[in-house]
Amino acid sequence: MRLYAQAFWLPKSGSAEGEYEDAFWPKQLPADREAEVSEFRVAVADGATETSFSGLWAKLLVRSYTAGRLSPNRFAGSLSVLQERWRKAVSRKALSWYAEEKVRSGAAAAFVGLHLSNPAAESYEGSWEASALGDCCLIQIRGGQVIERFPLKSSSEFSSSPFLVSSNPSASEGWQERLRIISGAWLADDSFYLMSDALAAWFMRDEESGGAPWEILRDLGTAHSPAFSDWIGELRSGQLIRNDDVTLMRVDLGG
Repeated sequence: MRLYAQAFWLPKSGSAEGEYEDAFWPKQLPADREAEVSEFRVAVADGATETSFSGLWAKLLVRSYTAGRLSPNRFAGSLSVLQERWRKAVSRKALSWYAEEKVRSGAAAAFVGLHLSNPAAESYEGSWEASALGDCCLIQIRGGQVIERFPLKSSSEFSSSPFLVSSNPSASEGWQERLRIISGAWLADDSFYLMSDALAAWFMRDEESGGAPWEILRDLGTAHSPAFSDWIGELRSGQLIRNDDVTLMRVDLGG
């Protein structure tokens, strides 16, 4: 299959790049529509600001997914490994007593991952599977229409307290019932958008108001679009999007 992928991200207004607590992977993305791949994994995670070292936790999640270790049938074992890896990494840091106390509660993040494949080695169609915990979302576009929203279906489903996967095993109890898995088919010229919650909520509100937000996302990074940072800044100034870290992964399937 032929695909083109691009990432866009921005920290909260007033925060430095080093304070960005979302994560996406891979960093090296197919930038040539002529490049042929038989499968492709991509993921976005949104680290919870109120928890410690959530950016590190988000990075561990997306990297593990794209390596194939957080597939549905391996999720439980891989999650335990990642929780221990996070604990060891944080334990090596010099922390104040207050920070150490907060670390014991663990870090938390929302997560969505997409796996595209075409086992028949055709460039024009194939299958996909996605997994999600929390309110990071995936949108599939075909022919100028939304044909899939996952795991949330409407803007009314976003809340201030979504279930998040935690680096603390006791705080992650119940994740098995909340892990969402979906599969489908892709065709040439389909697009997939993986978004952290603030952008996903804006997308759904705009669509529900009669807009075509996918057209804006489609043009990002081109001469026909403002810089991502300028566009998000305008949305924030107009209070159309919550001031949060923002991440978008765009995947376009070629014909």
